[in-house]
Amino acid sequence: MTEKKYSTINRLFIEATELLAIHPVTGIRTSMENIRVKIVRDFVIVYRSSESELQVLSIFDTRQNPDALEEIVESQQT
Repeated sequence: MTEKKYSTINRLFIEATELLAIHPVTGIRTSMENIRVKIVRDFVIVYRSSESELQVLSIFDTRQNPDALEEIVESQQT
């Protein structure tokens, strides 16, 4: 079987989401209900979770305008 090769940052995202799937409350709470963030280097993984699902809403580069992140998250609110 061939081994998949990922860039370092992709591997970090995969590891972080696998950990969040097991322990979703480890992320940092936000002011928005059921929305949390996990910091991965210069990025945040924005997600929400339920008992049966982890939904990644966005992976955001924190070196960008922070207002853009708020707009992204607000657009995902249901």
